[in-house]
Amino acid sequence: MNRPSKIGIIGLGNLGASLANNLLAHGVDLVVRDLNEAAVSDFVARGARRADSPRAMAAACEFVITCLPSPAASAAVVEGPGGLLEGLAPGKVWLEMSTTDAAEIRRLAAKVSATGAIAMECPVSGGCHRAASG
Repeated sequence: MNRPSKIGIIGLGNLGASLANNLLAHGVDLVVRDLNEAAVSDFVARGARRADSPRAMAAACEFVITCLPSPAASAAVVEGPGGLLEGLAPGKVWLEMSTTDAAEIRRLAAKVSATGAIAMECPVSGGCHRAASG
């Protein structure tokens, strides 16, 4: 099975942490970022790598998953200083799983597409237990 060389997750709350745990359990080369340093340190202690910024994560990973709590948080991570847009390039994929709305996803996806990267909306259903089980 071909696996991407690196997957990044920004947002290690309930859902993001469950996804990250599942990816680590399956041997994925994982890069993580969150404002909660304790959450990041926990994943680093178990084999993940830390990203210093969303830009650094986008530059280092084929796929970047965002699991953020609001449209404002998603916008800041994607288009803010040091954001994903500064590190995305053709062949990269942004997977948006945040709590946001369709209009905001379309707006940010247009900016991501302008970099040559692919933007995908990935609505979440099933809760954290389903994310943890894969």
